[in-house]
Amino acid sequence: MKTFLSIFLFALLLNSNSLAQGDNPEFPKILLIGEDQIINCTLDPVRIGIELDPWISGVDYQWSNGVHDSTQFVKPSETETYSITITHPDLGIELTREIEVRVENDPVFADDKTIVIDKKTCPGSETTLSIEPHGGYEPYTYAWDFKSTEADPTINPTEDVQHTVTITDFCGSETTAKVVIHFEEHDPILTGEPQVVAFNCIGKQIELNPDLSQVSGGVGYGYKFSSNNWESSNKAIEVEAEDGRKLTFSVTDACGLQFEVTEITLKHKPLELLTAEPLSACFGDTVEIVKNNDEFYFWDGEKMHANYTHQALKDATFQLSYIDACGEEQKTPKTLSLVEATSNFNFELVHFEREVSFYAAEQPQGSSFKWYHDGELFSTERNPEIEFLESDINEVTLEVESPEGCMSETSREIILQDGVSSTNAFSPNGDGINDYFSIDIKDELKSFHIQIFDRWGQLAYESNDQYFKWDGQKFPENQAITNFAYVLKAETIAGRSIEKRGTITTIYAK
Repeated sequence: MKTFLSIFLFALLLNSNSLAQGDNPEFPKILLIGEDQIINCTLDPVRIGIELDPWISGVDYQWSNGVHDSTQFVKPSETETYSITITHPDLGIELTREIEVRVENDPVFADDKTIVIDKKTCPGSETTLSIEPHGGYEPYTYAWDFKSTEADPTINPTEDVQHTVTITDFCGSETTAKVVIHFEEHDPILTGEPQVVAFNCIGKQIELNPDLSQVSGGVGYGYKFSSNNWESSNKAIEVEAEDGRKLTFSVTDACGLQFEVTEITLKHKPLELLTAEPLSACFGDTVEIVKNNDEFYFWDGEKMHANYTHQALKDATFQLSYIDACGEEQKTPKTLSLVEATSNFNFELVHFEREVSFYAAEQPQGSSFKWYHDGELFSTERNPEIEFLESDINEVTLEVESPEGCMSETSREIILQDGVSSTNAFSPNGDGINDYFSIDIKDELKSFHIQIFDRWGQLAYESNDQYFKWDGQKFPENQAITNFAYVLKAETIAGRSIEKRGTITTIYAK
């Protein structure tokens, strides 16, 4: 048995390569564990080593990294080849094998960055630097050129500047990036047009500060001003108002980087005089010239009144007094005007139609009208029309009320005629004066008939001609005066019937 083992080990030495490949199935094989592995720095250690099949006792294992086990766990930071030597001290066996563990880590990268500080941000303001690495393996470490190790450090730049950072990942991969800080160009500060401040009362104390709404440009948000070389800022100053006085202020932006001077000029603006509202009243009304809640007072020649009434009998003007905002006494007139409601009216008659059109005199807007016929209200219009069907004599009254409540009343008698006119007497003596009896009718007629009777009722004359002329000459001349009666019947083209009776006196002059 011992002789067989010696022969086996000798054969093993002579044929180590072939045994390792397992070409001869009658001898033990050498198996490599963990051959051709690829790892990165985030993985756990990997197992590498040698296994004998079948196992032989007394074998010594010696690794290149000093380990003496048949297997071990390794985690190299970069690709590394490990060698293991197998020896058997008693049998003089020595066999070496190599196992490569490849390390492939993803590299870390970072892009350069530019941070623009806008024109409204003050230099020296806190600014955060930040770089976003990619690739590699977290966590990352940072090394800034100003000794900071923070991922997002803050700085307070006052001008354009560049900083660099070295980023190292968990596996030791490094990259460098730069951050550029750039300030936008600032707009110049402008104070706008020169400021003029108007005031009313000379000598009165007023507060002044520049109108910052007109200021533009500069850096930051908002502006500050000072009138005392920046011993204090944004405080109004109190001065005595004087026409033409000039005051100077310094204005700066929110960051205090730019300064500009602005000037305020005082200009006196006299107070506008108060005016008293004019009064209007009806005759005899009692009106308030001033009352307790007014700013005005009235001097009656003996004393000042804060409350004063007056009876309106005629137009009048009152001089009122008041104390203005500057403490000065001022005067203003207050007028009192009588308001009259005028009820005068005109009219136009159409006798034959018995129609009347009325026209009231011009009245203030808002006046009211009431028209009465023989005491009966018939219209509230300003210019009404009415038809009088009953009587020839009519009383018409107009009552007018003004917007102020003033009243006026006018009555007129309206006498209507029938449109038929004739003489009551004539003298048929041939002298060319009033020699005939005739009737005048204003309208066109469709028919006409007249009969004249003597005092005994006998028909003396008859005609169908509306333009007839009767001379009465057939009567004896020794009759000085004779009376006749007539009956007239007619119809107008418009269909109106006319019937009239009357008497005629005939004078026969010798």
